[in-house]
Amino acid sequence: MTRETPITEASATALVVAATTPTSPTGGDVRITRRDALRRIGALVGTGIVGGGVITVVNEQRSSDWASAASALASNALHIRLRAAEGRAEIVKGSRTPVWTYTAEVLSGDPSAVVPSGSYLGPTLRFRNGQRVRVTFENRLPQPSIVHWHGLNLPQRQDGQPADVVDGGKTYEYDFVVDDEPGTYWYHPHPHMNTGEQVWRGLAGMIHVLGSEPSGMPSNELSLVLQDRSFNADSTLRYALSMHDTMAGFVGDTLVTNGVAAFSATVKREPYRLRILNGANSRTQRLTLSNGGSFTVLATDGHLLPNAVVTKQLVLTPAQRLDVWIDFSTFADGSRVELRSADLFTDGSGLGDLDARAGVAATLLAQGPARPGKAPTRFTTAPLPSASKAVNASRPKQFVLSTRRMTHWI
Repeated sequence: MTRETPITEASATALVVAATTPTSPTGGDVRITRRDALRRIGALVGTGIVGGGVITVVNEQRSSDWASAASALASNALHIRLRAAEGRAEIVKGSRTPVWTYTAEVLSGDPSAVVPSGSYLGPTLRFRNGQRVRVTFENRLPQPSIVHWHGLNLPQRQDGQPADVVDGGKTYEYDFVVDDEPGTYWYHPHPHMNTGEQVWRGLAGMIHVLGSEPSGMPSNELSLVLQDRSFNADSTLRYALSMHDTMAGFVGDTLVTNGVAAFSATVKREPYRLRILNGANSRTQRLTLSNGGSFTVLATDGHLLPNAVVTKQLVLTPAQRLDVWIDFSTFADGSRVELRSADLFTDGSGLGDLDARAGVAATLLAQGPARPGKAPTRFTTAPLPSASKAVNASRPKQFVLSTRRMTHWI
């Protein structure tokens, strides 16, 4: 665990670590960009070198980029306490269900970095690209646990691996720099053999990485965490009862979105960015709109697509995220549209009438004056890779998705 040493602007003017300082062929220092400096300092923060005092001082006049980068880290740094504990939540209206849940508070930095979910789900954590983040994780569960930052590019010690679990009553200190594209990520527990159960009990939350994004992205946003649950007669959660469930993954019989069954929300009649996470343990979700409308897909798993893709359906495997654009101005004032979800593998074959067995994941009510917008279409001018230039262009490898022996195969 990292010994904490805050980075200040004054100390940062000399913060060049000998092992990673770039040099020219003649042996002199070379200029590095502010982004390179953030990457290098972030890597050192993540491994504990910064915070342990292992630094080498060089000419201050040649360290302006390091100073600028470290100044940004100091001014935008965030420290939060994230706690996992037992609790109760109203997943189904009128019933209080025992759950495990994350709560968080900002110890220093931007107070808006923690947005409560209003349900058993953990709060949405709002990180910024290039930001230094420290997290004090407190485990108050009856099982060992650790927090994994799903999708973030982090050193192993900061990634929340099973080897790093801490027992109930113990803490784990994270200290890293966010070096990821603006986009949608999430966090969840990662203990060996107990990850599925702990997620099922309620431990999960979204991460929004903020930063510079292409023009045309809508200012309106709605996050949707799609899950499922099964309940006993006393409203407690039921998990993994059969050998089939253990082998193929447990799929609940009740759709749960943002921590509640029968989720609904009111949206303005304007363009929206929907940040969608399939947070279900095993359900592969095929999503459609009840009015036959289209989705414009902007990003997947935190990364913008080269070009936006228009489609009538979305398919999300467990843990997958999609950012999609929908213009609700095309809906009549007061109209409702359902986001419908069908599990592709419910019957063990991936076949059958998907529309007939789809359930309602969310109901959205469009209200207000219509303010139409135009969806962004292209996010990069870089040339796309060509299949003809692949090393195996003449002998492509084929992957077949199927279900056999109660499990999924590639």
